[in-house]
Amino acid sequence: MPVINLVLLCHNNLQCLGGYLLDEHFSHLSDESNPYLALFDEVVRQTAKLVAQWQGGGFCHGVMNSDNMSILGLTLDYGPFACLATALLPLIHDDGEIAIDLVRERFADYWSHFDAAYLAIVRAKLGLMSSESGDLELWNQLLGLLEGRVDYTNFFRDLGAISLSQPSGHPQREKFVDHEAFDRWINDCRQRLLHEESCDERRRDVMDTANPKYILRNYMVEVAIRKAEDEGDYSEIDRLLALLHKPYSEQPGMGAYAERPPLWAGKLQLSCSS
Repeated sequence: MPVINLVLLCHNNLQCLGGYLLDEHFSHLSDESNPYLALFDEVVRQTAKLVAQWQGGGFCHGVMNSDNMSILGLTLDYGPFACLATALLPLIHDDGEIAIDLVRERFADYWSHFDAAYLAIVRAKLGLMSSESGDLELWNQLLGLLEGRVDYTNFFRDLGAISLSQPSGHPQREKFVDHEAFDRWINDCRQRLLHEESCDERRRDVMDTANPKYILRNYMVEVAIRKAEDEGDYSEIDRLLALLHKPYSEQPGMGAYAERPPLWAGKLQLSCSS
């Protein structure tokens, strides 16, 4: 096939793919003067939101490349999707250099999108209903204190039970390396909540929708795999699927899945392809 015909075929196929995306998932962008540039803007925004969600969940994704997410801003792992990162360029402008310049301008908005999404997650996890300038500093101080033996997921779930009307300690206080520093932090957090006249019951409800009770821990996966592969027993997989269908809800009889991992779990070895 002549090269010119092959190029036209690829471009036509790309237009079909781009048109499908707009029709099925981004129809609100169809009337834009440059719908594919608007689509790129949306992808930048959704990607920033996705990364903020991962960090808010306490997971630092070491390989968050374009092949670890879909163009819809959803997590996945499928290598061939990496090519979609640049596939929009011919649809944005016929001149490749102009298309690159337009895209670079949009990349500058990434951090503002990320900061907005991340701060919203931070405030929800801390039970803050209003916005104040010191919120991110309060959060960053806590992250520094959490290093060590404190379980990230359980800490925030328990934080929702802290009462302003009847001050009490946090269940995981003894696991902090610096008890005095944590006491200062929890006092600062209480003062911040009191400043916005926070209601214990309402705050707990909001925090329980931002801080999961259950997460899929590595050792749980290992147990399920071993039962399935070694014993032909898939019941643990079914149990985990049911559990994680409602990770924010209290589920009777499932308390063991919310506990810290057993000691043997520290010997599990994982890679980015595990």
